[in-house]
Amino acid sequence: MPVDGEVLQGRYCILRKLSDKGGMGVVYQAEDLRLHSQVVVKETKYLQLNPDMRDTALKAFSREARLLANLRHAALPRVTDYFSEGGGYFLVMEFIPGKDLEELLSSRGEWFPVEDVLQWADRLLETLEYLHNHDEPIIHRDIKPANLKLTPRGEVMLLDFGLAKGAVVGTPAASSVWGYTRQYAPLEQIKGTGTNPRSDLFSLAATLYHLLTGHAPPDAIERISEVAIGNPDPLRPMAELNRSVSANISALISSALAIKPDDRPATAAAMRQALREIKQAPKPGPVAPIASTAAVEAGTIARPPRNDKSIPPSKLPESFKEDLSGALLEMIFVPGGAFKMGSVGFWLFNEKPQRAVTVPGFYIGKYQITQAQWKSVMGDSPSRFHGHPALPVENVSWNDAKQFCEKISQMTGKAYRLPSEAEWEYACRAETTGDYAGDLGATAWYGTNSFEKTHPVGQKQPNAFGLYDMHGNVSEWCEDTWHVNYNGAPIDGSAWLSGGSIERVARGGSWADFSAACRSAHRNNFSPDTRMAIIGFRIVLSPNSPDRERFGAGEK
Repeated sequence: MPVDGEVLQGRYCILRKLSDKGGMGVVYQAEDLRLHSQVVVKETKYLQLNPDMRDTALKAFSREARLLANLRHAALPRVTDYFSEGGGYFLVMEFIPGKDLEELLSSRGEWFPVEDVLQWADRLLETLEYLHNHDEPIIHRDIKPANLKLTPRGEVMLLDFGLAKGAVVGTPAASSVWGYTRQYAPLEQIKGTGTNPRSDLFSLAATLYHLLTGHAPPDAIERISEVAIGNPDPLRPMAELNRSVSANISALISSALAIKPDDRPATAAAMRQALREIKQAPKPGPVAPIASTAAVEAGTIARPPRNDKSIPPSKLPESFKEDLSGALLEMIFVPGGAFKMGSVGFWLFNEKPQRAVTVPGFYIGKYQITQAQWKSVMGDSPSRFHGHPALPVENVSWNDAKQFCEKISQMTGKAYRLPSEAEWEYACRAETTGDYAGDLGATAWYGTNSFEKTHPVGQKQPNAFGLYDMHGNVSEWCEDTWHVNYNGAPIDGSAWLSGGSIERVARGGSWADFSAACRSAHRNNFSPDTRMAIIGFRIVLSPNSPDRERFGAGEK
């Protein structure tokens, strides 16, 4: 192990130790006496620790050194030399001044501003795109805050001070002679089953999670172990830790933190594009025009054809009221039809693929369940915001919402339930095709106009179905289990209950969200016991409910 003042190769004078990676290597700052410049010298101990694999490891070391020396990217330090001396094996790299993000995060004592992190993420994803798109893809394998340095000019650099660097995917060298940091490593890397470009996306997402919340995510082994015994994924939603992180950004980072590589964004370029377009999301526009019925199968949303032929829509009540021990519940009938569920273009991976879904008619709450209704049924108030009985109930879990449905079903003799995702989006879109079913400011309380609180239901304009607050005020629980995309989802409007994770779906924006999170297609996921001041719910009822005859006779 070199000491301060020692000169290696007659050229590199060791100045100080920068970091010690335990059994894997040590990093030094040194002076290049020939060029009179600062450099980094990294010694690997892997070869000494594995004498039986010495020849194979030495070849891999030399090969990786040559690969790195040929890299040319503004966010990567250049590798300028490699050598062996005194039984040690060394890489020489350009020295980058500044502090790494782990140091800066520790000194701040809190997360970084969202705008800064997203700017760094864009540069890092562009860097990974460069690395991964080589004829022989290069996998970094140790992205973490300590390996990201912020220069005096404010530019983020992806360093190799750790134990990273990959080789060709699918070759023996792909196992690399280096290691990883467990909190930021994907499951396939920890298990040693092989890494690929999506492994770097996981590590970058874990790093972004840490920078945006101040908490490193639980490692992949802990997460999969908890899920295996029936517990929720311990990866906490970012919004619980930092409310300034939008739901869209949180969803994108969560998708890259998927345990299965195939559930992550396909490439760094795809993730970068999604990130950029979330940042540049268009402002809400006018209601999109209704297309012809034939346009559904042609690939555009159409006005849904009526689906309830057994009971003509004209003979079904447009609404009815239910007395919940003094608090009235008003239900609106939504006629069935076909629509395109999900999104296309640059929106999030978990909203795709867009597909045609046929939804039978159903009744849905005209408003989100209010605190007055909740108190009448449940007898207490869990909400964070108070002051008006018509405020939506919030801070209720999916389990709490299910219990509410069970209780009012017992009270009324009707089978009330949470909406399926398909029913919710169909009701929210209200026969429109755009991102919003009307002007967002006129129809929703969200981050721009809410003054950081909920508001009594029904104060904004309703959508074409007569439903209020679908785009905002509070997000709403749905029945479905969480799936990372719509591949294999039902197309009959029913809830997707098979497979997926233990988490449940929440739809619609809230008083705390940016406009992009209020879109008709936007979706999010939380564990069923999550209670947050941004989540409430509304309920639905099928026309074939056991007590349909009574309210179908005209009770209003």
